[in-house]
Amino acid sequence: MHSVFFLSCASLLFIPGPTNILIFNSGYNNGFKKAPSLVLSEWSGYIMSITLWSVAAGFFFSTNAWMDVVSRFICSLYLFVLSLKLWFSGRTENAIKLSIDSKTIFCTTFLNPKAFIFATIIFPVKITDDIYSYYEAMIRFTIVLLTASVFWICSGNLLKNETNGHSVKIVIRYLSVLTLMSFSVYIFYQGVVKISWT
Repeated sequence: MHSVFFLSCASLLFIPGPTNILIFNSGYNNGFKKAPSLVLSEWSGYIMSITLWSVAAGFFFSTNAWMDVVSRFICSLYLFVLSLKLWFSGRTENAIKLSIDSKTIFCTTFLNPKAFIFATIIFPVKITDDIYSYYEAMIRFTIVLLTASVFWICSGNLLKNETNGHSVKIVIRYLSVLTLMSFSVYIFYQGVVKISWT
């Protein structure tokens, strides 16, 4: 049972996503300088989002389907704006640089669709009803999250040390923008599909 939970969490936390892409970028551009604050922000964002999704799924979504749709549209819009900021952050020398700070990581993680999957599929149903099960699941989740965060930061830092060139920075930025934009479109599509079903 525990191994299934760990594997399920790892299958989501280790794949590229909005938060992982930003942490990877920070590892490439800043090394480990911002690592502790970014990891803490990611953890806080996930804990708060998963908890709220669990409560919402149990009390609101069953009777108010529109809340689920609105939340998906807000998440999609945020990722779309973030992808545009990242796109223009390196187009010109005078462009406003996207600061990948704790606030950005927290907001991106809080709106990350992975939190919804954790709360409604991977975590036990109505986990907030049992405080012991809640803490037990969160501790296991934290272990996997910390491992995944360190992996993405190290990957970005390793790539910088191996290939330190302007062309690599451009490729990373383009791939990051493409990933964020893809998630934005996919989440928006999910919202549209839910509307068509109602």
